[in-house]
Order: sequence, then C-alpha cells, then structure tokens
Amino acid sequence: MKVSTIIATLASAASLTLTEAASRKPSRTFGTVQFGGDKELTRCRLDPIVNPGVTAAHMHSVFGGSNFGASMPGDYATKASCTTANVKNDHSNYWVPSLYFRSPENGTLYPVELFYAKVYYFFEATNDYIKPFPPGFRMLAGDSSLRAPPNPVHDNLDASKGAITPVQWTCPRSDDSTPLYEPTSDGTKGVGVQDPSNGGQGWGFPDKECDGYASPLRADIHFPSCVKEDADPTDYKTNTCYPSSNGMGGEDCPAGYIHVPHVFMEVYWNTLKYKDWWPQKGQGKQPWVLSNGDTTGYSLHADFINGWDTETLQYAIDNCDPGNGGLHTCAGLPGGSTSEDEMNSCKVTCPLAEGSSDNYYQPMPNNKLFGNNPLSGYSATKYVAPGGSSPAPVESAKPASVKPVATTTKSPAPVIYKSTTMRVVTTTKKAATTKAAAPKTTSAPVYQVQSVSKSPKEEHTTTVLATNIHTAVKTVYVNGGPPPPAYTAKPVKKPAKTPAPAPVKSPKETCSRKKTAKHHRTHRKHHNRAISGNSF
Repeated sequence: MKVSTIIATLASAASLTLTEAASRKPSRTFGTVQFGGDKELTRCRLDPIVNPGVTAAHMHSVFGGSNFGASMPGDYATKASCTTANVKNDHSNYWVPSLYFRSPENGTLYPVELFYAKVYYFFEATNDYIKPFPPGFRMLAGDSSLRAPPNPVHDNLDASKGAITPVQWTCPRSDDSTPLYEPTSDGTKGVGVQDPSNGGQGWGFPDKECDGYASPLRADIHFPSCVKEDADPTDYKTNTCYPSSNGMGGEDCPAGYIHVPHVFMEVYWNTLKYKDWWPQKGQGKQPWVLSNGDTTGYSLHADFINGWDTETLQYAIDNCDPGNGGLHTCAGLPGGSTSEDEMNSCKVTCPLAEGSSDNYYQPMPNNKLFGNNPLSGYSATKYVAPGGSSPAPVESAKPASVKPVATTTKSPAPVIYKSTTMRVVTTTKKAATTKAAAPKTTSAPVYQVQSVSKSPKEEHTTTVLATNIHTAVKTVYVNGGPPPPAYTAKPVKKPAKTPAPAPVKSPKETCSRKKTAKHHRTHRKHHNRAISGNSF
C-alpha cells in the first residue's frame, strides 16, 4: 500500500472518530425551537401519520414546515418552501389535538386559542452516538385512546423502570402552596391525579386556575429517542422505544437502535381568557375538552414528521448547547435563523370544507366538535369512538351559523379532500378577523384583554407579559414523598440575546417588583430541575 494511501486512510479514520466522539455526550446539552407565524401553521382535521391520505378523526394544531398535508410520503416534509420554526432548516411538522372549553352552565363548547408552543431538543448524556432522524421518519407520543391515569402513578421515561409516562399536564399558579390535585383524587371522577414528585403537575385535566406568570395551562409531551435501525420509518407503532438509564448519569438505547435527539414539546393554551367563565374551581370539576372528545385529558398526545436538513441537525447535536437561548442562536448553524417576517408569512390553508372555522370564543356550530366526536369521560379500558377507529366523514358544507375566517387569498372549499398537499399562503399582512362578543351564558364578566405589545398582532391577557420562558412550577411533595435527587448536571450556559419581534412593555409597568422577583426565583428553580432531568 502506498504511503499516501495509508495517510489518507488514517486521516479519514481520525475524522470519523472525532465526529463520533462529539456525538457521545458526557452530559446533557440542549437547545429549543419556537414557532412564529401567529402561533400555528394551520388548524386542520388532518393527520398524515395515523390517517394518511384521508380526513382525520379530530382537529389538530399544527406547527412547522409548509408541506403539511393529508399525505406526506418519504422525505416530503424536507422540501417545504417555508417554516414557522425559528430554525430555518427545520421543516419538520409537529401537531397536537386542539383544546376546547365546555361551559359548566349549559355545556356550550368554545375553541381555546393556542398561546404558544416550544420544542426542546435534548442531546442526552449517553454512551451512544446521537444521530439525526432517518429521512421520512415519523413518531407519536401519548395515546389518544386513553381515558385513565397511568398505573402505577409515576413520572417515568426510563424503559428499565417500567411503564413509560410520556405526557403530563402542568398548571402554573399564582398560589402554588398546595398540590395541584386533591390528594384523595384517584383520577376517575372528573379531575386528574397528582404527580407524587411535583405539586404543579399530574395526569388528566386539573380543576385549578392556571394563572402563573405568563403561564396558562400547559401540555408536556416527551417523544421516544431510540429508533429501530431496520424499521420502516413510517411504522410509528413499532419503530421507536425509550432509552434506559446506563447507571452513569446517562441513558442508552438497546442494541439494534439508533439514538436520536430527545424531543420534548411544551404547548400552552390561553385558558386565562375563560378565567371568569367557570366559578367551580377546586371542586372536582373542570371545563376542558380535547378535540377527540376526551374530557379527562389522559389522551394527550403529539405527532412528529422529520423535516430536518440532516447536516444541520448533526451540527446541532455535535456543537450546540444554547439552552433556552434557542438553537437558532448557535454559532455556525447551517441555515441560521428564520426571520419574524418569514415565520409570519408562512401559512397553509386547511383544504377541508370545515377548514379551521372554529372561531375562538364563539360557540361551536351545532355545539359539536369537528368530526362529531362524542364527549367521553373516565374509562378503565381503551376508548374506541362509536363506529370504530375509522375517520369520521367530512361535512359537505359549512353550517350556516359559522362565519368563515377572512384570509388574504380566496379559494373554493372542496367537498372532499383529495389532494396530497395543502395550499401555501404567504402574506405580509395579518388576515382580518372578526371580534367575538362575550357569550351571554354567564353573568360573570368576561376576562378582559389588553395589548402589551406595540404590534397589533400580539394581544395577551393582563397576566401575560412574555412568552419566551420556561415556566416556574413550585414543587410541593404530597404523601410525604422524598425530595428529588441533587442537581448534578452540567450548568446551563447563559442564553444568547435575541432581538424581540416588537418592543414590549416592561413587566414593571404592570407587575409589582415583588411579583417579578418571585417569578425569577421560581423560574430558576424549575429551570434547574428541567436541565438536571429531575422534572422529566
């Protein structure tokens, strides 16, 4: 063998070794992805993972790349022309069931506006080589058929410790001195069950007001991070599993699996808009309903289709640890960040006759969820909607009582969805919307809204002053539970500063110094728990 050939071979091996060594993590690193474009890419009754090519059973709130549609074969997601993610080369799609408020007085259903969503990419401490998702890969976390709490009740993402509990509800409160759920609740009588290790979290909907600082009701969803090497990337039922603790502060995947990033979603809904519409707080009753008809909250779930540029994600795995500063701030990240204008102009129009015409704070047409999903409560066995698991038919026309949402581009609503793609609408001007009057079903005053931004695009409740935070939740131990393990993880780097989309008034103008100081203290506590893995 020639000397030059030997040198080239050694250089190649050294390069590979360095790359693989960078992927092996002695401690967790992470970054986040957030979504602009007025919060959602679209709301639509489509699900290309569970119901590919046809209408899905329930409404979803969708984020990410513009190629979202009923059918997304292969690596179709990567070819999107735009994205609502603030990382330009992430064209992935993420979606969750939409949320509704059911009036305790008369049962009227109202859509709840999504506040914002945030996705964490954790690159865990591991002996494995962490690699990007395979092309065309898709996965699901949670189970839409559940109507019962986990048994046993424990917060667990370690496959070696029994059943995985990938989803929870978090309810930040201005008064978090008591557990979120009554200690006597077993989760079977209309309200959820407490997480023994965290007084602000649990399974099933809470009956308390989630009025923490800038933090209404939140869904927490952890996706699996081990992908079977020889699996069909579209076989979401069997192609993944959760890793196990390696006994050295990290977690490894079983033989035959690829270790991919641990994706964790936080989804907030603006439940504070309904603050004065339900007086029965803390009485074992709660008003929230998921779009699949679930009144318990146990069926919380989320879906993911990979649309990442492979090189970009590998670079983030090997080189980025911006924490809450966001992956888009990582120096040298291929593609860089998506501008606010680019995120705002990236929209798709739901092609179904019903569209996304569930207007916020207006009663649902005929007081029914789209898909005609009946309301369902606690059930010890998995729930199957009447008619089985097949998708519900598409309504042939919009009910007369529904006013269509104005958009910048008009198109006739099809009777049946046949296309495999969705029409992309790019705008620079916010679509006109109709202000909804407060319903007359309650004598309580409607929760008033004030703008805290100079931009007319952003309107929040009086307690909402910022969104780019990780919520502080005070831990309250129930039943004499032990405190969590001591913090041992790598300290978090100070987040990089990023320009805000619009000037925002200082919290000091609307909140007292005392309340602001309390928020920062509790925020640091919760943030440290998040990074150490103790709260997950």
